[in-house]
Amino acid sequence: MTGAISRKLRSQRGASMLLALLFLLICSMVTASILMAAVANAGKHRSNLEEHQIYLALSSAVSTLCDELNRSEYRGQYEYWEETEDITNDDEEVIETIILKYLRQLDGTYTHTSPATEDGNLKNVLLNDFEFLFAEEISSALTGSGITIVDPKSGAISPHTLILTTATGTELDDTPVHITLEVKESYAIYVTAYLDGLNTYKVEAELTPKENKPTVSNLSVGTHDTEAMQWTLGWITILDVEEEGGAAGA
Repeated sequence: MTGAISRKLRSQRGASMLLALLFLLICSMVTASILMAAVANAGKHRSNLEEHQIYLALSSAVSTLCDELNRSEYRGQYEYWEETEDITNDDEEVIETIILKYLRQLDGTYTHTSPATEDGNLKNVLLNDFEFLFAEEISSALTGSGITIVDPKSGAISPHTLILTTATGTELDDTPVHITLEVKESYAIYVTAYLDGLNTYKVEAELTPKENKPTVSNLSVGTHDTEAMQWTLGWITILDVEEEGGAAGA
């Protein structure tokens, strides 16, 4: 009896079972950690892929507009003329002849310069804004000059909304891209873009005039065009709308 109890106390079979269970538990924990890391990496990869596709779609739409503006130009047009008027006395005798000066703004042009001169694709969107800004320039330039502005053009500038679709070879092909164009007083054009239903990100860009803004530089009798005004990309950036909103709220 004493020998049997002694053998059981010295037996290692129970300890081996405990070690095996402990090892199995460790392996399970390591496996679970690996699986969790794999799932997290897969989600991160998917998120990065979606962000990349969104960026491609937005930048493609904005690049299309920038290409249009980079190869286009605006010219204002006006005519200047003079008329003489006799000043008479009560006896209808001419005592003085004066010269009356007039200027009328004509319809300007928004055209492509390459590959051939033709109306720009955004003529119906942007031309009226340019004409209104040129009308303001005429009024400012001729104040106090004694020149009468005939049929002055008037209007107001407001943002324009366009919808484009892009072909980037991604899942977002044919997803509508919402574009907003806004002409500034300097003739700079501010662009924003976001995807329909995926407005987490947006792209902003600004195109600035290469040369000075159109002005009245020739007051000889006749019809005159202003110097051509063209644009170049000033800056472009992609923004996280949620972060931007959070910063604004703070």
